[in-house]
Amino acid sequence: MTTQTARHAEGGNSPGLEVVRVRVLPNNRLDRQNAAKYLGKSPKTLAMWAMEGKGPPVKKVGGRCYYRLEQLDAHADGERPDEAI
Repeated sequence: MTTQTARHAEGGNSPGLEVVRVRVLPNNRLDRQNAAKYLGKSPKTLAMWAMEGKGPPVKKVGGRCYYRLEQLDAHADGERPDEAI
């Protein structure tokens, strides 16, 4: 299990950059709580997006929702889900 700090962290510690620590599973998935933290949204917002078919793609496994890190980045960069690699 890894911890991801600050989206696009390759820029280093830039002034004004908020450091966000989230738990990333070994297969590059995040649960809803960590995905919401990573995007700066609430878990409820991600749940509403999933119900409405908006936001990053979500995968349910055993009743829990997971998001792929690459797709969260694509969503944050304004790409549509089908454009994400």
